[in-house]
Amino acid sequence: MGKKVILSVSGVFCLCVLFCASTDAVFIQGTSVATEITADDIGTVPEGVEVGWYKYTMEISWDLNGQGDAISHWDLIVRAECTSEDHVFVFGGYQDPVSGQSTSEDYPDEPYTVNWFGYLSLEGDPPTGIPGPLIKYEQPVLDQYGDPIPPAGDPGADGHGTFWYYSNVIPQNGPDGNGQESWENVLVAKGGTTTVVWGDLTGDAPSCQIVPEPATLGLVLFADLVLLRRRPK
Repeated sequence: MGKKVILSVSGVFCLCVLFCASTDAVFIQGTSVATEITADDIGTVPEGVEVGWYKYTMEISWDLNGQGDAISHWDLIVRAECTSEDHVFVFGGYQDPVSGQSTSEDYPDEPYTVNWFGYLSLEGDPPTGIPGPLIKYEQPVLDQYGDPIPPAGDPGADGHGTFWYYSNVIPQNGPDGNGQESWENVLVAKGGTTTVVWGDLTGDAPSCQIVPEPATLGLVLFADLVLLRRRPK
């Protein structure tokens, strides 16, 4: 079953470039695509996700080989505008807590053997010193009773994976709205005890404009029709 969390604190969309140790081999980067949930998807998505919401799917790659440390977790910084209790984020799959899969330390021989657990942290990420709100992906994955699920492998110092979350927030394709720009320095990877790497995300991120509820949408459409009918008078 998916885990539902609500944004209720304000923050800032941190834009900064920071490497705890410099090396041109170290990076994290990704792309994100949002797809609208339809009636056919209900029954395959976590409980609480509704028609008209969006599934955000991210393809993330990293390389921490310059430091020799395996990745321990990574963060996606959430925009400051997503701060009301109406902004809802849901993680996992249908009766499944997993919200990401990646390559392991045995990559490329055994790809996609590591499961990840995603959740919203309002307090931020103490190991990296980044304030919230942010979405954090880490291990171990917890089952519905809160017990850890043994991983099939450990993530390596380099690799890639697919990660996802669901939201009632309409996507925006890049800061400019047309996909020509990337969301700069919103990805943060932590490796070992000292390595912190920042990177960019290309594609869709929450705009913080909420999907209208069906009743609200009906009222809006009705109001538009009334206005259209009255304009000729």
